[in-house]
Amino acid sequence: MISPTALLTALALAEEHGGARAAVRAVGLEANPLEGMEGVRPDLARQLGGLVGADATGEAAALGFLAGRATHRLRTLDVSSFLMDQDLVVRGAEGRSIMRLPWFAADLFVARQVPDITEMPEDVRATTVTNYRAALRGERRTFAFTSYGLRYTVESVPVRGEDGHVRAVLGLARPAAPAADVPLTAREREMLQLAANGLSGPQIAAHLVLSPGTVKTHFQNIYKKWGVSDRAGAVARALRQGLID
Repeated sequence: MISPTALLTALALAEEHGGARAAVRAVGLEANPLEGMEGVRPDLARQLGGLVGADATGEAAALGFLAGRATHRLRTLDVSSFLMDQDLVVRGAEGRSIMRLPWFAADLFVARQVPDITEMPEDVRATTVTNYRAALRGERRTFAFTSYGLRYTVESVPVRGEDGHVRAVLGLARPAAPAADVPLTAREREMLQLAANGLSGPQIAAHLVLSPGTVKTHFQNIYKKWGVSDRAGAVARALRQGLID
């Protein structure tokens, strides 16, 4: 059974690629069986924006194919999608790209209000809530966030009912292209190694014979260079890159 989140994701991808069949091709699935179909119900043609005949049928078939099969391959597109109601309660989630974030768990988020999901870092949650509320006002926005060294762009898409009023918001998250790394200094790498070894800020300061303020400044410089929000994110990224052990 196709979930509402999957169907809305398929609609958003179809809009992005200029049609459902184009979206199917972008996903890399076989599109030939969707071509050359004949006949279409008038009401379906109207819902597809006035298309008629084979074009409408092809689009309808492609949309169903995309929702039913391509959403199981969102890993290929690297898209994660979330459907939220007017109270920003998460009603459904699809995709795996955002699962790379250590604080994210789909089952944990479903049926909870986004502003109350304290597992999300505060700055990420605040940005997300602001843009999702804008979508509930009818504004489609794109925003970005960085967490644990991973960057994402998110589209907040208004979902309208038959009366034209916004009834929900669809969030589409994709990993963003990483910015060019700014190299760390030897001192910054040393501090990350000490942090990975479990030393606190004051302990690092004592070990290196520096003031706590100097240690804090060094870590803030690391955060800016790498676009991370905290020490855990910086250490995680340094470990991934093999800069520390």
